[in-house]
Amino acid sequence: MYNWTAGKDLNGENAVDILEVATRLMLDGLSYQTQHFLCLHITLENVAHLLDVAFALEAVMLKEEALDLVLRNYITVASSTEYKNLPEHIKDQVQFCLGTGNAVKRKQLIDKQNKTHQAIEL
Repeated sequence: MYNWTAGKDLNGENAVDILEVATRLMLDGLSYQTQHFLCLHITLENVAHLLDVAFALEAVMLKEEALDLVLRNYITVASSTEYKNLPEHIKDQVQFCLGTGNAVKRKQLIDKQNKTHQAIEL
């Protein structure tokens, strides 16, 4: 992915920075491409960081993928320092999703948060 990134290739080192800029400048195409790239590169080692980024930037695709990986590997991820240092509201949402065990509920919660944010912007 070369286009849109000011002559820089999108890679693991700059993807989060590019997503932040794309979000701030409302470059939806670049945001989508960058989220897609990050989703393809989520690991157990970086999932807590990417979950934090996804919540901060309201990156829905990245949030869903990161949540899914956390839920499938909760014991491993929850024991990491990065996960323990996440803001409480993120860990609360993970706990909620664990409690429901239902992907539909998880999606509804994410959709509700997105609608709430859109209403606040208006």
